[in-house]
Amino acid sequence: MVFEAKLLGLSLAAKLIKAEAHIWSAVIGANREAEILATRHTRGIPRQHLVNFSHDQICAICHKHPSINIILRWTPRHCDLAGNECVDEEAKRAAQGASSPLHQLPVSCRREPPVSRSATRQSHMKKVKVKSIISFESSPRCQCLHCINPSMPSSKFRLDTMNAECWHALMLVQLRTGHVPLQKHLCRIGCADSPVCPAC
Repeated sequence: MVFEAKLLGLSLAAKLIKAEAHIWSAVIGANREAEILATRHTRGIPRQHLVNFSHDQICAICHKHPSINIILRWTPRHCDLAGNECVDEEAKRAAQGASSPLHQLPVSCRREPPVSRSATRQSHMKKVKVKSIISFESSPRCQCLHCINPSMPSSKFRLDTMNAECWHALMLVQLRTGHVPLQKHLCRIGCADSPVCPAC
């Protein structure tokens, strides 16, 4: 969230410059290289809408002040530069939810920000992974399988067998567990009382 807050800070700085009546040059400082590099892109990066907002503000400045010279400069952190530490603290507060009054914000910042598809997918997959681990640990077969493979539940095994045929995946399971599931067949021909494997 600090990345997003500082990107928005660049846009708000540009908006303050646009509000000036007579100005010929301006310097906007950023103490992280990521925000400066992000302004070079016009599409296809995380939080692209914030970068587009920054570009729109710069275009508005150039429209109002055609002869202005705007410089986006990297400024080192923790070097006692006037205002630099204060801006860093304000960016962290904004990332934690402390915001200016709504009427003081630009119109594009008053609504909920767009949801990132990749961030939403990563969050969902993380929740699914945690839920699957909890579900597996509550299974009665958990301890038995841990004796065979302590890394279970293993996403690597799932990826390895994702495109494998059924017989191939079954052979891998038999080799890894060390026994062949014959109990169901023995029960069917009357040589065992239950189809449940006693080793599982």
